[in-house]
Amino acid sequence: MKIMMGVDMEGITGIVSRDFTSRDGRLYGLGTELMAGDINAAVQGLVDAGVDDIVVWDNHSSSLNAHITKLHPAATYRCGGIANGLRWQGLDGSFDGLILLGYHAKAGTLHAVLEHTMSSASWFRLKVNGREIGEGP
Repeated sequence: MKIMMGVDMEGITGIVSRDFTSRDGRLYGLGTELMAGDINAAVQGLVDAGVDDIVVWDNHSSSLNAHITKLHPAATYRCGGIANGLRWQGLDGSFDGLILLGYHAKAGTLHAVLEHTMSSASWFRLKVNGREIGEGP
């Protein structure tokens, strides 16, 4: 079985402010370690379930965030390319499933932690066919 896992940062366990998610944030280093912890737990769960091909793509900001020296060896990791619109490049019919790990609530969601859609500076609502959506594919 082949699974792609897209990973964002704002929904990762323990991340509660932009200090964890921004490269210039005082807790960014800890944020990358927390991200690696959630990735590793998910990868181990997939391995335990018998998945033999796991592709993990860092989908936060620059796509260069996960603490690469601490990632589970059973997965293949992709990073970079977000700025060039390559967020889901390679996701095709060869995959049996997609996991969205660490994703957050869409912009305007009441009481949500770090809610936004794409960019809190320039986006508020994203609609497809009249339906408001968040950042998933």
